Amino acid sequence: MDTVRIVDNTLVNIKKSGNIVLSLQEKEKIARSLGFMGADIIDIGPTTYEKQLAAISLINGIGLGFRTTTRNRAKSGNIYASENYGIKGVHISVPVSDILIEHRIGKSRQWVLDSVRNAIRCAADLGFGISVGAEGASEAEWIFMTELALLAEEMGAERFRFVDSSGIMNPEITFKEMKYLVTLLNMDLEFQGGNKNGMAAANTVAAVLAGFKYAVTAVGAQEDTAVCADLKRFIITLKANSEVYLRL
Repeated sequence: MDTVRIVDNTLVNIKKSGNIVLSLQEKEKIARSLGFMGADIIDIGPTTYEKQLAAISLINGIGLGFRTTTRNRAKSGNIYASENYGIKGVHISVPVSDILIEHRIGKSRQWVLDSVRNAIRCAADLGFGISVGAEGASEAEWIFMTELALLAEEMGAERFRFVDSSGIMNPEITFKEMKYLVTLLNMDLEFQGGNKNGMAAANTVAAVLAGFKYAVTAVGAQEDTAVCADLKRFIITLKANSEVYLRL
């Protein structure tokens, strides 16, 4: 029986859902609750703010069995910032759709590949577990997206995250396309679906049924602006549609 592992994005989702500023004590309380619920990985967020670094140190010291990861652009400076806070893993997030590559960062596909290669090398030298996230994957050219995934696998990344940033997918398409990735790659796979069309939970379940081992969720992520599936809706949908065991 397969086990679904939860990558929790609650702290990231709260920050993106509005002008909400959490105190260190509130962040610690949320992290403790998630740990008791059985979250496997808690994404604390970026290392680009001084206050965030304090939260990283506090949450990482709770010791409830979950792993903590920071979210990073493919820049060595971001990755080095996690070095002294006891972090076990780093998530390297890069755009893979042409519209994001050209208009958000003004770069090229080759720049993305080179940057990921350098970032993975930096993270590996520091002893971090590594996941690579493909932003805008549902709108990217598949040849390029899979080229990035194969590069990440070749360089020793533990996991690859497919991100339906715009939330345009449906369960049928998700299942078919994620099944292909499962057959192509030997590394563990994560799915993160935006909720623009209200399909984040259903699409995440479809990816799990296709063979993905990690589901990116957040508590209370039910609005159309949510960057991933709501944890409760994901659990309910999963239990209603499969015999897959959820370790929560």
